[in-house]
Amino acid sequence: MIKTLDTLIEIWKVSLEHHYFNPGASELELDFAEKKLGHQLPSVLRNLYSFSNGFELLHGNVQIYPLEEHEYSLGLTTASEKLHGWGWPIASEILIIGGNGSDDLYGIWIPNCDNPKYDHPIIQIGEIFEPGCMTIVGTGLIPFLINRTAFFLQVIEAGVIPLDKMGLPMELRKDDLDESLFAEIIQWADPNLPDSCPDPYKQKLTVEDLKKLFTL
Repeated sequence: MIKTLDTLIEIWKVSLEHHYFNPGASELELDFAEKKLGHQLPSVLRNLYSFSNGFELLHGNVQIYPLEEHEYSLGLTTASEKLHGWGWPIASEILIIGGNGSDDLYGIWIPNCDNPKYDHPIIQIGEIFEPGCMTIVGTGLIPFLINRTAFFLQVIEAGVIPLDKMGLPMELRKDDLDESLFAEIIQWADPNLPDSCPDPYKQKLTVEDLKKLFTL
C-alpha cells in the first residue's frame, strides 16, 4: 500500500500525459501563503505544493488550486473567502483546496483531530448551499489522492504500469467502472473512512457532525 507522497508522485510521473502540473512553489511562496491565510498549512499539503503549485490530475477529475488565484483558477489563499461570499457554506475549519472538475469542492480540515484515525481529513462539499452539505472523502490527503488516482487511472485507460506501481490488486481492476468498484477501491485505499460511498448529497454532514467524527 502506498503511504508516502513521494511514491504517489512517482505513479503520476509514469502516467504524466494524463495530468497537468505547475512548477513547485518555493519556500518563500509557501511562507507568504501561510502568512496570508493566518495559519500554517498541514505538512503534507505544504509538501504537495512544493512538488506542484496547483495541478489537474487524471484529465481534470481532481483539481488542486494554485496558491494564488489567476484568471483561469481560484487560489488556495483566497478560495474559501471568495466562495463563502458566493453563498457556499464554507466553515472556518475547512480550507478549500480544489474541486472535482464539476460542481463540488474539496477542502482540508485544518484543526488537529483528537481522533488518531484522521490526519487533516479531506471534505467534499456539495452544491447544496445549506449547512448539511458535506461528506468525508479521505481520512487524510494521501489516502484521498490514492483512491482517486486508482479509480480514474482505469476510467481514462492509462494502462497497467501505474496500477502495478501503486500495487492495486487485480480484483480491483475491472471493465465495469461503476460506483461499486469505486467503493471497493476507496475501502482498499482508506479503510478507516466512515463511508466507502461518500456522497455529500446523501450524507449531508454538517460541521458539527464532522467535529463529532474527528473527536474520540
